Amino acid sequence: MKNHPENFKATGSGKIHAWAVMAPCILFFSVFESVALGQKPVPNLANDPRYVQASRALDEGIPQVSIQKLNECLASKLSAEDKALAVVQLAKAFLSAGRAGDALKTLNALSKSSVEISFLKAQAFTALGKWEDACPIYHELASQKDAPVSYKISEAECLHELGKQHEAIQILESISGDRDAGTAVRLRLAEFYIEDNQVEKCEAMYDAAHPVTSTETKWKKYVGGRLLLARRRYEQALAAFTETLKTREGLSDNLLVGATLGIADARLALSGPETADNVIEDFIWQNPDITGLSILFRRLDQIYAREKAPSESELQKWAEKTPPAKCSTLAVYYLARAYARAQKFDKALATLDIFIAANPSRPLVAEAQMLQGDILSTLKRNPAAIAAYEAATRHATSWELLAEAEMAAATAHFKQREFTLAQGLFESAARHSERLWQRATFNSALSWLNQANYDKFLDDYKELSLRFPESEFRSELLLEEGLLQARSGDSRAETTLQRFLRDFPRHPRAAEARLALSEIVFLSPDQNLGAANRYLKVANETPRTADTRERAEYLAIFLADSAEKRDEEKVIQLCQEFIKNYPSSPLLADVRMKLGQVFFRRPDFPAAETQFELLARDMPASPFAEAALFLAAQSSLQMMNTDHAVELFEQIAKLNGPLKLYARQQEAILKGRLGSEQDAIFLYDSILDAKPDTDLKFAALCGKGDNTFLLGGKDAKFFDKAIMVYNDLANQPEATAYWHNQALYKKGKCLEKLGKQNEALAAFYDVIQPQGDRNGGPEYLWFYRAGFDAAHILESQEQWKPAIAIYQKMAALDGPRSEEAKARLTQLRLEHFIWEE
Repeated sequence: MKNHPENFKATGSGKIHAWAVMAPCILFFSVFESVALGQKPVPNLANDPRYVQASRALDEGIPQVSIQKLNECLASKLSAEDKALAVVQLAKAFLSAGRAGDALKTLNALSKSSVEISFLKAQAFTALGKWEDACPIYHELASQKDAPVSYKISEAECLHELGKQHEAIQILESISGDRDAGTAVRLRLAEFYIEDNQVEKCEAMYDAAHPVTSTETKWKKYVGGRLLLARRRYEQALAAFTETLKTREGLSDNLLVGATLGIADARLALSGPETADNVIEDFIWQNPDITGLSILFRRLDQIYAREKAPSESELQKWAEKTPPAKCSTLAVYYLARAYARAQKFDKALATLDIFIAANPSRPLVAEAQMLQGDILSTLKRNPAAIAAYEAATRHATSWELLAEAEMAAATAHFKQREFTLAQGLFESAARHSERLWQRATFNSALSWLNQANYDKFLDDYKELSLRFPESEFRSELLLEEGLLQARSGDSRAETTLQRFLRDFPRHPRAAEARLALSEIVFLSPDQNLGAANRYLKVANETPRTADTRERAEYLAIFLADSAEKRDEEKVIQLCQEFIKNYPSSPLLADVRMKLGQVFFRRPDFPAAETQFELLARDMPASPFAEAALFLAAQSSLQMMNTDHAVELFEQIAKLNGPLKLYARQQEAILKGRLGSEQDAIFLYDSILDAKPDTDLKFAALCGKGDNTFLLGGKDAKFFDKAIMVYNDLANQPEATAYWHNQALYKKGKCLEKLGKQNEALAAFYDVIQPQGDRNGGPEYLWFYRAGFDAAHILESQEQWKPAIAIYQKMAALDGPRSEEAKARLTQLRLEHFIWEE
């Protein structure tokens, strides 16, 4: 499955930890309290018993009561100053209650700003994991004169979470000697060094840290354990972490979780994942509601991913725990991840639905929706995958996660050839993530390219070249431009690919470019087989990948097939060698199709039928499979094997693919030829009920009418039914002149059979009228048939002048039978002495 941005950071030893939470948690309440106590309420509100009770409840750690009391205050009439003070206190209560989103909404409602309000907003953003929003606020606060060191520490933590490790280190380095920063900053800086693989600097900072409190002593012991992990001294690291946990004095929840993770990492290195997961599983059972559970579960999930046959039992037990604990919610999400890894996709999707429905506002919801999207994409359920990714963009708690979701949604749109939507999302992802900028810009350029918007493509290409002149994406874009131009028949393809070969002559995909050039000249209107063969020869002499070698042999087949003096035996041999050498090739269906066509062309219908049926049987997922069955049926018809042809057409119909209705049409045609008109009509009705495309609809209506007409030879009532069908066809607004005229002509033939000569004459006359805006170009076949038949009726009635008028209409049209009409026109005039007045 896709890897998403984790809360974990890689340590120097390659292990994973997440202690971005440690320093803020240790410093949070001291800063919070100092800001809160510095604000003196105005007398009016200070004397309000509800406000007093709310403040006391907050101090006592019962924020729920504080929220209730403050809302009662705000419901009454307050002065502007009192209202602002109550709102700020309410935001603090929301933060204390873990309702950071509500705190943020409350603060955003304030019209004024202050240091305290800015700080509270930053704390809310931090609690929501929105480090991109919190970071600039902390930076602004830290830039003020005499600002507390804690602001810089918080800024460093945000940068650390954003993956800007070097910037975070610089901030802590700038204050590590500050007396106010103390040991906590030095120990945190030591951790940053470990994560940045600066082990020597970590050790120096570790030595410079002199703990005063019991918590700092424990923290230093923990950092020492991480140093030992970085130096791969796993047994000593294990001992250090075990010593850290020996007593609970000075052991915060964060240190407790961190040391447990350290033990798990040491066990992982010493004994493997099956032992490491026991460490975390036992800890969660003993501490199901501890702060830091999300970190524990994430690390446990990573350990499970390394196991050959991980058990899902612990996750299932936690998920079903009664009464539910904090671990229960997380267990549901990670159980879905476990199912997904095991490819139990139905279970994974069902579990994710449960998690998302029960936790619509949890930070993990966006990741759950991303996982949903990945599973649905794997199952090729692209529209549903896109919906999941788009939901993740709405719930993302960080710019990085938002960018990941946008990239995923864009990629899914790209697969569906929805290039406009894809480009917008790729561009947005590039704005939201520096880490993903190159890849997103590359994909944005490809999206413009697929829209044939070369100006916008060039803009992205230039920006990529400017910011990253050595980027491999530059050459890839130039090659992709040429390949796409080649695929779309753009005349600039040859120039683009030649420029690519000139600028990047040693590129590993050079042979691919030469193959494309060979295909270009091969497929060009003034086909140059000599040049195509030369490009192919050079491509074959260039270092090739297995893919380009395969592609070259594939192209050789079609070059041989297109030779001026085609050697059919050579084409057959090349096809058979390709089938033998590349039995799993994605191009195999093309080659079998070509081999079948060569046999059909010879004509060797038994061999052709064999190749087409092999293609359909062995490669049922191929886009050629259905067409191959259709051609196999046509081969059978050529051998007069009608029964097998009908059997094959029935197989096609059961595939329910794009040729289903055409197969039904062929069956209907065969039934009609065999004298089973009623069966044919039934098949035509099934085609019409399926709402086919217009051409097939017209053909089906016509076929139904023709078979109904044939039934009229047995029972005259069917001529009236045939007329109804032909009228339906003639009245179709989209019908071309060909179908319109054919329907009216055949209607006229029905009327003739019914002895209604004058009505037949009128139907024929309608055919030879100007067609107005009917599409399809000039139509001659039914025009002339109707005209001559109309004239014959009039001649049989000795209506010479009207007959002459009909012949004049036909003679005036410059068509294939106009001379015949002129000759008959002249003959009638001479025979009956009728001349133009």
